[in-house]
Amino acid sequence: MVKVLLDSSALIYCVSGKANFIFELENLLDKADFCVTESTIKELILLSKTRRGSLASNAKKAIEIAKKARILKSVSENVDKDLLAVAKRTKAIVATSDKSLRKKLIKNGVAVAFPAKGKRIRIDSFTEL
Repeated sequence: MVKVLLDSSALIYCVSGKANFIFELENLLDKADFCVTESTIKELILLSKTRRGSLASNAKKAIEIAKKARILKSVSENVDKDLLAVAKRTKAIVATSDKSLRKKLIKNGVAVAFPAKGKRIRIDSFTEL
């Protein structure tokens, strides 16, 4: 079973009506163990309380989805560093729509699921020749 770490941007992307990472990854991967870090949930709570409009509303909906996933202990307060460390430790794919995070993860050898054209999801990883 493949572990998939969902970051806050992926969870918000799911509820915004663009593409559902969870549904698409379930179709792409045979079986997936969806997880979130404690820091991701904290980030979503912060967004739901400090932002306005659709972002705050979507963050609240994303928290409900996150609570259904397996919650992993955070190792860093910085969400991006935490995702990188937890993904490397657990050999998980990270689902994100954050382009700068995606580049950082791939550069550090972590596979990344991200939105592609249309409502498709793509998985990339860095491989050295």
